[in-house]
Amino acid sequence: MKAFNSLMFVVIVLAALAVGAWASSDGEVEAKGRLDAVDVPALKVTVNGQIYSVSPNVEIEVEEQGHILFSQLPNYVGRIVELKLTTDNTVREIEVKLETRGRLDAVDVAGWTITVDGRIYSVTSSVEVKIEDQGHISFAQLADYIGRIVELKLSSSTTVYQIEVQWEATGRLDAVDVSGLKITVDGRVYSVRNNVEVEVEEEGRISFDQLPNYLGRSVEIKFDANKTIYKIEVKR
Repeated sequence: MKAFNSLMFVVIVLAALAVGAWASSDGEVEAKGRLDAVDVPALKVTVNGQIYSVSPNVEIEVEEQGHILFSQLPNYVGRIVELKLTTDNTVREIEVKLETRGRLDAVDVAGWTITVDGRIYSVTSSVEVKIEDQGHISFAQLADYIGRIVELKLSSSTTVYQIEVQWEATGRLDAVDVSGLKITVDGRVYSVRNNVEVEVEEEGRISFDQLPNYLGRSVEIKFDANKTIYKIEVKR
């Protein structure tokens, strides 16, 4: 019986980790991630691709702003949220954070706006822009990093005061130049290390010269400090 209970505990923990959920110190189940979608009539939210049912009397609070109605939550799609769940995985509390994360699609330097995952954000004139583990750049230089993953700090739902560029990007694999050690993702050409690690999701490692077989697939790429790709992950 003890062995069975231990096994069940491991299974529960692994299942929680798979959806970004965990038990807090007081035993309460929580989850945190990006708010992907809100279905108001059906009382459901999607966070990190996982669908959760929502309690009819759910409590929703926007960080440093106060409480809102569930019908207002679609205005915060794309933001980071923290969920508190009942024992049957129903959401009873939602906290909307003043941050978000996504792919940098466009930068309008003159208009002081950026587009991340298709959503347009205003940028303060004093915005702080930095490259992860490297240092600060000007807002005008941010256009050099289109396609990269960025973390945004927000002063309101659509106003950004801090941008951090991550050492990764996502997009569609358009072309592979095996001999030239280059790939094209969403129309942008990147250099690749000669010892680049290439992995296909749920298939395993492949060599770089096999990568042309996956043209058209979504990829996630990671860079070193020289903006050279050291890892490519092909998504399903």
